[in-house]
Amino acid sequence: CTLIRGHARFEGPRTIRVDDQVLEADRIFLNVGGRATVPNIPGLADVDYLTNVGLLDLDVLPGTR
Repeated sequence: CTLIRGHARFEGPRTIRVDDQVLEADRIFLNVGGRATVPNIPGLADVDYLTNVGLLDLDVLPGTR
């Protein structure tokens, strides 16, 4: 894992520009400093849902329904 600080934007599916530096990788993770908030929706606790934290804990892609 390499930490690079700066202003970033995707330039392609596996390419990102951070300031003047162009980077390419199979996997790119952007940490923008956000925190997940789970809204108070009736019934939400009864279903599986993912936040940004839970998503990174997965070892397989979730199925589609």
